[in-house]
Amino acid sequence: MPKFSTYFSFADFNGGTRASFDQFRAELSQFNGPAVVYLCGVMNSAVTDWQGHYRAEAHEELVRNSFAPQFAERIIAEGRNPENHRSVYHRRQLLFVSKQAIIVCPERGGKDPSVPPHSGEMGRVLLMANDLLPKGLTHDGPTLLNPDQMINVMSELIPIGEASGDFKAINKIVRSRLMVERFFPKAGTEIRKIFEKRTGVALDEYFALCLATLCRYSDLDLKKYQADPGTFVLSERWYRTTPVSPAVLASFLC
Repeated sequence: MPKFSTYFSFADFNGGTRASFDQFRAELSQFNGPAVVYLCGVMNSAVTDWQGHYRAEAHEELVRNSFAPQFAERIIAEGRNPENHRSVYHRRQLLFVSKQAIIVCPERGGKDPSVPPHSGEMGRVLLMANDLLPKGLTHDGPTLLNPDQMINVMSELIPIGEASGDFKAINKIVRSRLMVERFFPKAGTEIRKIFEKRTGVALDEYFALCLATLCRYSDLDLKKYQADPGTFVLSERWYRTTPVSPAVLASFLC
């Protein structure tokens, strides 16, 4: 049988009152933007492996480091309940916070979200983000949707499909190539031209570099990161054995 998990939100610890989008942005904007994006990337790599398998031990350690003990123990206890599994941190939330951090957080200055006591404040911001993810599409409503509602429905199905489907990275790589080579006219010739013109990277080289990047993080977990935080940093040296030109590599990493 399929297993379902739900996540905690700010409302769970705030008397049922959800965070507003303005409240979330106001708190998030106090942090340094690049540091938030970096932290979310580390957390995303830590709480699931590259096959999409959940890492309970890593999630529990992150929870202990970002919440007061009484809240952390409640979260961990419910996370261990096989009948009603709940968590705090997940990919969709971390991507959402990363995007908002790029928009509202300063590039220089601001709080470091990974340093106590600010790590606790960042946990609060991530809980707020969970309040903002549902779009209310499952509520009773009109059978016929207008165009805006239909776009919302489609945007909701993307993360649902990602969370529910087969997470194998190789499937995503093959799917991307098939979309271009089999399902677009002339093997996606026009798409290839536009992509290379805009990015400076040929699409085939881009696919190859994406695979090389994925290999960089395939066995990364929280303990390896804690032992050597430098293992998460991606540099040009990682690609030193590839035949890609330095100019293309620079465009890819920009």
